[in-house]
Order: sequence, then C-alpha cells, then structure tokens
Amino acid sequence: MCLAAMDLDVHRLPDRIMWPTMAVLAGGLLLAALVGGGPQPLLRSVLAGVASGGFYLLLALVSLARGSLALGLGDVKLSVVLGGGLGWFGWPEVVAGIYAGFLVGGLLAVLLLVTRRVGWKGDFAYGPPMMVGALMGLVLVPGSSAGLL
Repeated sequence: MCLAAMDLDVHRLPDRIMWPTMAVLAGGLLLAALVGGGPQPLLRSVLAGVASGGFYLLLALVSLARGSLALGLGDVKLSVVLGGGLGWFGWPEVVAGIYAGFLVGGLLAVLLLVTRRVGWKGDFAYGPPMMVGALMGLVLVPGSSAGLL
C-alpha cells in the first residue's frame, strides 16, 4: 500500500524501498521453502521474478529507444517482486497477474484520457495497476491454491 501511495503521489518507486522489499520477499520465500514448501515453488518464484523483471526491462528499453521512458526502472523492480511472489503459487498466477496488470493499466489510461486528467503525452503511475493486476492473478485463477474461485 505504501508503494502504491508513493507512486500515485510522486510517480516514483524509490530504490531505498524497492531493494529492501526484494530482500524481504527473497527471505520470506526461502523461509517458506525451508519450513515445508520445498524447493520447487522457490525455484519457480525465482524464475518468475527474473522472467517478469526481464520482460519489463525489455519494455522499458524499447520505450527508451523510442525517445521516452514509458516504464520506469521502479516498475521493472516492482515486476520482479510481483512476479516472484506470484511464482510461489504457480505459472498460471504469474501469467494472469502480469497480464491483468497490463489490462488494468490500459483501462486506467483510457479512463484518464477520456476524463482529460492526462493528455496523449501525459504520464500516470503504473505501479498501482501492476499491483491490482497481481492481486487479480492471485485470487481469480481457477484452481489456484490462493484463489477465491
């Protein structure tokens, strides 16, 4: 919640919060694996975090090459955290959560454009839609051990 509020306020996800968040997630996942989760979900979490972060880094570099930085490096680091966390539960949750983040972000962008809160060249905080998408991926995937449906 702190990260979402900060991103909404100043459009930044600062390193002094993101790096410790990644460390806490890594420690928590390692502890969960040691007390009974086993190595498979831990490995999946690491791979999901790396894959998600790599994908977002590629998007950020492509946008930078086109002359703007549509995704910031804070968003890239957040994708590592979200992908890693979702990875504990399974690949369907990772894919659904990351995809849902794009959908929520796109819907928010359209809403902001229609209500003229931003213009075509404007920007908005993308971290909160990423977080909402991750939550959606976690609770809406059928058959998920963490899901509600």
